[in-house]
Amino acid sequence: MYCEISFHIWGRRKLVFNSRQGWFVILVFDEKYIVDHFNDAINKGHIKAYFQPVYRALTEDICSVEALARWDDPELGLISPQLFIDVLEKHKLIYRLDLYMLKKICELYRKMAEKGMKIAPFSINLSRLDFNEPDLFELFTEVINAYDVPHGSIRVEITESVMLDESSNFRDIFNCFHDEGFSIWMDDFGSGYSSLNVLKDYNFDVLKLDMLFLRNFGYRSMKMISAIVNMAKAMEIHTLAEGIETREQLDFLRSIGCELIQGYYYAKPMTEDAFLEYMQKDGVNVELSEEEDYWNTIGKFNFLSTNPLEDFHGEDDKELKMRSDIPLALAEYFDGLIKFKFYNHEFRKKILQIGYESVEKMEDIFNEKVSSQYIMFNERFIRAVSTGKIQKLDYVTKDIYYTIKIKAIAKTGKKNMLAMTLFTFDSDKEERNFDEILRASQSLFSTYEHVTLIYPEEDMSKRIYSIAGFDKDYSKVPLRRGFINFCNDNIYPDDQKRYMQFVDMQTLEDRLSKHDNIFVQKLFRVKVEDDYRWRTIRITRIPGPISEPTSFIYTIQKVSNHDSGSYGLLLNEHPDIFDD
Repeated sequence: MYCEISFHIWGRRKLVFNSRQGWFVILVFDEKYIVDHFNDAINKGHIKAYFQPVYRALTEDICSVEALARWDDPELGLISPQLFIDVLEKHKLIYRLDLYMLKKICELYRKMAEKGMKIAPFSINLSRLDFNEPDLFELFTEVINAYDVPHGSIRVEITESVMLDESSNFRDIFNCFHDEGFSIWMDDFGSGYSSLNVLKDYNFDVLKLDMLFLRNFGYRSMKMISAIVNMAKAMEIHTLAEGIETREQLDFLRSIGCELIQGYYYAKPMTEDAFLEYMQKDGVNVELSEEEDYWNTIGKFNFLSTNPLEDFHGEDDKELKMRSDIPLALAEYFDGLIKFKFYNHEFRKKILQIGYESVEKMEDIFNEKVSSQYIMFNERFIRAVSTGKIQKLDYVTKDIYYTIKIKAIAKTGKKNMLAMTLFTFDSDKEERNFDEILRASQSLFSTYEHVTLIYPEEDMSKRIYSIAGFDKDYSKVPLRRGFINFCNDNIYPDDQKRYMQFVDMQTLEDRLSKHDNIFVQKLFRVKVEDDYRWRTIRITRIPGPISEPTSFIYTIQKVSNHDSGSYGLLLNEHPDIFDD
C-alpha cells in the first residue's frame, strides 16, 4: 500500500512523508511567485547562465558548449528549470529569458576572446513561443552582431514541439537562421510523437538524442540508438547523445559512430567562473575551428554500414545493424605517419591474428619507417590520398593471407583521414562464401530425411538435420548407446542384427578399405509414421587432415515406391544379398 502525508513547516517549504521514500522536504510555490520575481531575477542576475561542454567522440576534444538557464533565488535557492520554464512560456515571458541567455553567451564569448582563450561554439535553446515573435531573427542577430560573434559560433537548439505548434512564419525564420550560417539542432529527438515527420520536412544539422534513451541502458535501447544513428548517417545528419554517465555508454556510442557526446561522465553544467577555470585545465582541449568541417565530414562515415568504404558518399545502405561485423578502422595520415583514431573489435582481432601485439604496436612499427612493409603500405596511403579511390593491398605474413582496403575520406591542411577494412583469408573468405555454401548445403540436405555427424574418437554424434519424424535425439548419449536406442526404436526387428553390424565403428575402417570407398551403405526397414519403409542408410568418411580425428556423416535417404516393393521380393528370395 502507498500513502503520503504532508505538513507545511516553514515559508515555502513542505515536509512530506511517503511510504516509499520516507521523510523529505520539497519547495512549494505558485506561478505568481515566478511571474512576480522574474524581472527582478533578470535585472539582479539571479538567473544565471550555466555551461556544459559537448565533446567529439573520436577525439574527446570540446567542440561545442551548451548554455543552460539556472535561477538562483535569494530566498528559495536554486529553482529547477522544470519549474519555471513552463510558467514563463505560459505567461509569454520566455522570449525575454532566451534573449537574456543569448546576451550572456555573447558576453562570455567576448571575455574569452579578449583573454586569448580557445573558444568552442555555443548552443542556445529556443522556445517554441519564440517563433511566434515576428522580429525573432532580427533581434537575435542584433545581439550577436553587437558583440561581434561570428554566426558560425552559435548553434540554435529547437525541440520538436516547436514544429507541432508551427506558426505561419516558422519556416521562414528557420530558413533565415540556416541561410545566415547558424547550425540548427533538433533537441530531445525521440521524446515526442512526430520526430520522423519533422526530419522529413526540415533540414537539421544535428540530432540530439533524448537522454531517456540511455536510462535503463540495455540491449533494446542499444538497438534503438544504433538504428537512429544509422538513419541519421543516411540523411547526412550528425548525432549527439546527451546524458552520458558511464564509460560503457561512451564506448558503445563511439563504436556505432555517434559523433558528439554530452553528460556527467565528462562534466556537469558549470557556472561561468567554474567553466572558465575548467577550460584552462591541462588535458582539456578545444577543437580547432578550422578542423570543424574536417571532423564533420568524417562524421558522415557510417560505422554500421555493411560496405562502409563503398557507401561513403555513395548509395544508401539499406540494412540496419546494431554493430558492424566488418573489421574497420580510421587512421589519420600526416607526413608519412599514421595515428589510429578509431578501430572496432573486429579490426583489433584481425591485427592480433596477423601477428601484431596490438593496433598501437602496429602503428609504432609503421611510424618507425624501417619495416619491410612501410614502403608498400605508404605507397598505398599516398595513392589513396591522391586519387580519392579505394586502394587494395594483398599480402601474406606468418602464413596468413590478408587483404586491406584503404580510402581517404577527409582532408584538412596536410592531414588526411583514411578508412580501412582488413580481411584475413582463412576466416573472412569463408565468411563471405557462407551464403553460397549454406544454399548448396540446403539443397544437398533436401535429398535426405536425416543427417548426423559422427565422431568415433570422441564417442559422440551431433544431429544437424532431420525431417524423418524421430521422436528422440539420439546424439545426447554415447555413440554406441545412441545406435542401440535408435535400432530398438526405429529399425524393423528382423533387420536389427544387420543394422548393429552396419554401424559398428570397430569394423567400419576395414569395410571401407575392403570396398576401396569413402562410404558404406545398406538398405533397412525404418519406422516412418507407424509403418516400416525401406530406406538407404549411408556412412561416409569426411575428408580432413591426417592430424585431425576421423569423422563421418550418417544419412538416411528415401527410396522410390517401385524400388521399395522390389526390395521386399528380393529379401524373401535372396536374403544373402542384403549381407556383406
